[in-house]
Amino acid sequence: MSIRQRGHLDTDGQFDGDRATLQDWADTYARTGKAMREGGAVDMERFLRRLARLEAGLTDATHYARHEVPVGTVEKTGLPYESPSEDVTSGTGMKHR
Repeated sequence: MSIRQRGHLDTDGQFDGDRATLQDWADTYARTGKAMREGGAVDMERFLRRLARLEAGLTDATHYARHEVPVGTVEKTGLPYESPSEDVTSGTGMKHR
């Protein structure tokens, strides 16, 4: 995702395709995180790359989407508040659960 114009904005302030892309990134990161917490073998380089990509997408979305969009994306996957960095959680307005 980037800050260039990507099409039309929907009512939540998301560009065409961004919601699905961001949700896919969050779901992929959540699956990898779950596997790691359960003691499965996880490629840490890939795990950290997925986290960085997710955080970049969430940060990007905070600049144009309604506040509920990036927060909802993270909460829908069941990721805890502690999963993204503090910069992302404060930037998106996530609250401790």
